[in-house]
Amino acid sequence: MVALRAIVELKAKPGRREELLAALEELYRSVPSPVGFIGRTHYLNLDDPDGIIDMNDWQSEEQYRTFHESVDPSSMGPLMDILAEPFRRTLAGELNR
Repeated sequence: MVALRAIVELKAKPGRREELLAALEELYRSVPSPVGFIGRTHYLNLDDPDGIIDMNDWQSEEQYRTFHESVDPSSMGPLMDILAEPFRRTLAGELNR
């Protein structure tokens, strides 16, 4: 069951979307699968030829935040060099009615 979805919008410098996607994949390969991580999906932003939307599913918000706080910022260096602007992250929880 997905309790939290992290939606991350990334914008590469012009013409570098494929390079951004490769750097994102390398980042995921370099980090062991954290506790509570269910999976991820990448999408091309159809409104922006340099954009990627990355969605990560987690079993709980606590597990996501624990992982996020443990990430070494220096591991993000190659990815950050390709970005045209800071990425945007939205955390979404399931709407229970």
